[in-house]
Amino acid sequence: MPKPKKEFDLIKHLSADHKLVLKGLRRLENYLENYQTGSNLKKAKYLLDTMKEEMNSHFRKEEEIIFPVLNRHFERALKKIDKDIRPKGGPVNVMLLEHKSMRMMIQNLERAIENEKNNEISGSITQFGALVRSHIFREENVLYVVADAKLKEKIKAKIAKRLFMLSKKT
Repeated sequence: MPKPKKEFDLIKHLSADHKLVLKGLRRLENYLENYQTGSNLKKAKYLLDTMKEEMNSHFRKEEEIIFPVLNRHFERALKKIDKDIRPKGGPVNVMLLEHKSMRMMIQNLERAIENEKNNEISGSITQFGALVRSHIFREENVLYVVADAKLKEKIKAKIAKRLFMLSKKT
């Protein structure tokens, strides 16, 4: 029996956001790597602001639409096996904590750029880049794969509709 046609490719949609964020991160890292003391950091601020907007848009999709659905799925799955084997807070809460950490890192990087503190800029962008890349890797290779495999097409269609409505608002 053939598989039903996918109406919405959740992984593809969210991966497109990730590609934009990673592209912005690479541009920012390259700029800061080649930055000379005394140069104007307006471009770095612009690149960071652009990346921050893309990340906030993506975070909103996850935090308001996708994560609540996944959290309910994980809770139901754990109840079925009558076990509490998850790490504290579960996988969705780990992702939410990382979102919070990334927001704080952006603020630190913004302050370092604003104050032209080269050592802080270098350390902040290195730490931030590592977290962004590992976060995206886990989402695309674990969380989204589970969502795609376990969520019913009807639920994914509802997610798609909500994502579309959210994108019309912004």
